[in-house]
Amino acid sequence: MKIMKPLIGTTAALALAVAPVTAAFAADTSDAESSIRLSSDMSQIDTLNPFTAVFNEALIVLDYEYEPLAGIVETGDYGGILAKDFKVDGKTWTYEIQPEATWSDGEPVTANDVVWTYEAVMNNKALQVANGESVGNIEKVVATDDKTVEIITADPTPLHPGILPIVPKHIWEKIDNPDEYANTEDVVGSGPFIIDEYKQGTSITMKANPHYWRGETGVDKLHIVGFKNTDAAVLALRNGEIDMLGGLNSAQFDSLKGVDGIEAYQVKSKHFFNLTINGGWKTTGGEAFGDNNPVLEDQAFRRALGQAIDRDVLVDRVLNGLGSQGPTILPPGSPGGMFTELEDVALPMGVEAAAKSLEAAGYTTDASGNRLDKSGNPITLRMMFNGGSTANTATAEFVESWFTDLGIKMELKNTNWDEMGELLPKGEYDMYIDGWGVSDDPDYMLSINTCKVLPETPGGSNSSQSGMCDPEYDKVFKAQHTELDPAKRETLVHQALQMIYEHGNTAMFYYDDALGAYRTDRLENLVEVNGSPYNRFSIAQATIKGQDEAGSGSATGWIVGGGIAVVVIAAAAIFLSTRRKQNADDRK
Repeated sequence: MKIMKPLIGTTAALALAVAPVTAAFAADTSDAESSIRLSSDMSQIDTLNPFTAVFNEALIVLDYEYEPLAGIVETGDYGGILAKDFKVDGKTWTYEIQPEATWSDGEPVTANDVVWTYEAVMNNKALQVANGESVGNIEKVVATDDKTVEIITADPTPLHPGILPIVPKHIWEKIDNPDEYANTEDVVGSGPFIIDEYKQGTSITMKANPHYWRGETGVDKLHIVGFKNTDAAVLALRNGEIDMLGGLNSAQFDSLKGVDGIEAYQVKSKHFFNLTINGGWKTTGGEAFGDNNPVLEDQAFRRALGQAIDRDVLVDRVLNGLGSQGPTILPPGSPGGMFTELEDVALPMGVEAAAKSLEAAGYTTDASGNRLDKSGNPITLRMMFNGGSTANTATAEFVESWFTDLGIKMELKNTNWDEMGELLPKGEYDMYIDGWGVSDDPDYMLSINTCKVLPETPGGSNSSQSGMCDPEYDKVFKAQHTELDPAKRETLVHQALQMIYEHGNTAMFYYDDALGAYRTDRLENLVEVNGSPYNRFSIAQATIKGQDEAGSGSATGWIVGGGIAVVVIAAAAIFLSTRRKQNADDRK
């Protein structure tokens, strides 16, 4: 799943080990209360503020609480969610809000809530961390009546503008500094579940929204429990102490296949993992900051490092074949058929090819085989990675070996996202292992490589994926952002992907398939969305096998969000993998 959308990783991760889980859920097996128990890496919850959250675990929680006007629905297609219907006429998008839509405090959801949400993001840069680019083409948002809203764009666009999570105006307009609001107590939302108790770094309990407009949820509560690592969560699933988890690595996935009462699932990748290289951070005003090795500011050097990465080896040895590889930030599982291998453009992989590129760029070796910078000094590079991920650790070992073979001395830092979250915004690194979940349109991932998402001040909040800034790239991004012809837009998207690849700040590793598992002996009435049972709709209507009917309502009678057919490329984030994933197990 970037962050940097950034990296506001302030959570102190005091995750539970397996032993406390049983005690934590002992009271939840009674007939009086039903619950679904989910695992989480709580260190991946940067914030639960819907305007600034970008880490996958936070987005999963927020997805239960807040709904957009439209997005991916149960069928896996694009349709209305908080909006019953929508249509587009040129630059005007009209949404009819569900007549039954109600906030969890009983107040109706109105068009004024939508207007307030959009204007808050449009008019306050501090609230643009999560969805700033989604409003970049919006000219104004108008409530034409209590349940109808118009979003008017500056230019016609293939990107659906109705994807922001809508918040209640009557709550948020009273908050003095909404970008700093923790949003962990007295939460009011329109989704199926609302936070009931938040224990930082440990667990989250969510209660069913009593006013959920779709009807009663299948269970009374969700328990989201932190684990030190995914191995501990897998053991808890085996022991029946949790019901579902995602973010499995290949070994964990294989270990669960065929286990009685457990179903393992695999979804074609919408994730990618990569090496992010610090080519030199600057503010929007051009002020440089950070402590990267100056050799990384040479594009030719960065590209050669990317060449040394043998992506086929990583897919085979790290993913055990449960994934694929390619040179760009758009995974093959992304809808729209825009994946590209950059045929005749991508450089050959391997240490030998990389060494030739370094020599051609003027980076020679001494008699001892040390790679020298252009001043004749041996090159040493630092690389950070989240050691809580077995895939990250294995990948780091391969990268160290390859770069060492190039004559580059490596200093590895096995750390966690809390520490990395402090260093990355300051530009205090050379390289780190990164990963993202990609939404259903490439626009967002492309947008976070533009100049305007750089920080305004050194180390300040920013949305940039890697610090890239190229005015020519920005022109291509703007062109694809408003191109309505699908074939022409695909050509522009491929051009933008090529420019990111050639810039060299992002060197690809692999696309990992989404792997997860759940207890079939406990959960029923799950629904798969694009191959995954781990989504808002599924969790909201799932029931516990054999539970007393008086203990919880059923999901029957739900209103299935629909929408008229429009020719758009969906830009809504998917539910399990979203913007930035935070480690090789789950980041999203």
